[in-house]
Amino acid sequence: MSRRTQSCTDDRSATSVCSWTGVSCSVNGRVTALNLPDMNLHGAIPPPLGNLSLLSALNMSGNCFDGDLPSELANLQSLELMDLSHSELSGEIPMEIGDLRHLQIFDAGNSSLTGSIPANIFSISSLKWIYLGNNKLSGTLPIDICCNQSRLEVLFLPLNQLNGEVPSGLDRCHKLRLHCITFNNLSGQLPSSIEYRLPKLTLLVLAQNKLSGKLPSCITDASTLKDLELGHNSFSGFLPSSFGNNLRLLEFLWHISIASTAYGGVLPASIGNLSDSLLYFYVKSSQLKCNIPMEIGNLSRLIEFSVSNNDSVGPIPAVGRLQKLEGLSLHGNKLQGSIPHDLVGTFKCVRTQFVIKFSQRLCPIRCWELKGFDQHGFIQEYQLSGNLPSTINGDLNGLSYLSFSENSLQGPIPESFGHLVSLEFWDLSRNDLSRVIPKSMEALSHLKYLNFSFNRLEGEIPTGGSF
Repeated sequence: MSRRTQSCTDDRSATSVCSWTGVSCSVNGRVTALNLPDMNLHGAIPPPLGNLSLLSALNMSGNCFDGDLPSELANLQSLELMDLSHSELSGEIPMEIGDLRHLQIFDAGNSSLTGSIPANIFSISSLKWIYLGNNKLSGTLPIDICCNQSRLEVLFLPLNQLNGEVPSGLDRCHKLRLHCITFNNLSGQLPSSIEYRLPKLTLLVLAQNKLSGKLPSCITDASTLKDLELGHNSFSGFLPSSFGNNLRLLEFLWHISIASTAYGGVLPASIGNLSDSLLYFYVKSSQLKCNIPMEIGNLSRLIEFSVSNNDSVGPIPAVGRLQKLEGLSLHGNKLQGSIPHDLVGTFKCVRTQFVIKFSQRLCPIRCWELKGFDQHGFIQEYQLSGNLPSTINGDLNGLSYLSFSENSLQGPIPESFGHLVSLEFWDLSRNDLSRVIPKSMEALSHLKYLNFSFNRLEGEIPTGGSF
């Protein structure tokens, strides 16, 4: 650090530094706060900072420090806030940090800290927020993590290398609002005694770990829960029977993800009770079986729903009332019956891809009444049969990629496909289409790839446009 900043570490020069940017002093001229975020400071954090005995706030986030976190900071016995996030600090967190008995916020996230989190940090009874995400921290979390944490509100430890089991005493952190330990190496089962009866919990994120076993039925007992993410683990068994019944109590829950697990079982019909809150629901690749509950159609605020790559059977749920739906993924299942006529008309904006992957069923005429269908359409390799729709009634001017390859479609290519003026890639190969290629195709001036092979087409090839 610069010579000027270093002089701030000595209270004897406080009378000359109290007017500096980011420096606050008491009426007696003693330094009480250093607020120096995003100041492009370089070098090591000077150990003499520990001499500022009245310092209550230390914010030097967003700088370019290197080296270790000095243990001398433990001398700041009046410190309530320590924010050293978004820096380039490395090395281990000094055990002495656990001696800061008045610390309320400890943020050293988005750095390169290594080693384990000192257990005595969780013994600081004044702590409210712990942010240590996106480091290289390893080791285990103490079993009695909440034994002295009557005030803890935020435990944010994602994107590290933590291992071991989820502590069993988290239910003692009665004020906990945010609990995120995603993208770590936690393993074992969620303890049956964990009983997440946390009256203020709004976010519970344990995704992207190696957790296994059954999901405790009490996992949704937190009535204020908004975001529940448990996906990409190795949970097994069935979703607890109380899962859906408990969810009806959650008036604010807007995001559920249990994707890429091995739950099996069924989705409870009572999921439809979240009609006033749920926005995002991801249960893909979770070995779910039986029907997708028709009550999904009650989720009037739903924006994205993915239940792809499961073993779900039965009909496709009616989603005609889901006017806010932007993403729907049902492929990789064993669904039966016709595609509902109101399915595609519900989409207001499909940003990237609209994917229809069903087996042995017709695509209804209204598949062509999409609004805002702006880039890609894939309806391929799923044994669709019948004729292509004779008319295109919607605004598909933005469609650039269309593939119906490797199905069992019959009949002619409709003239109306010449209205797809932005089409660049078009594949109808390996079907049973017949008759001539319509001359309306000459209007497709942007066409770069065309594959109509392995059909029964006849007559002349159009000569205008891109042909």
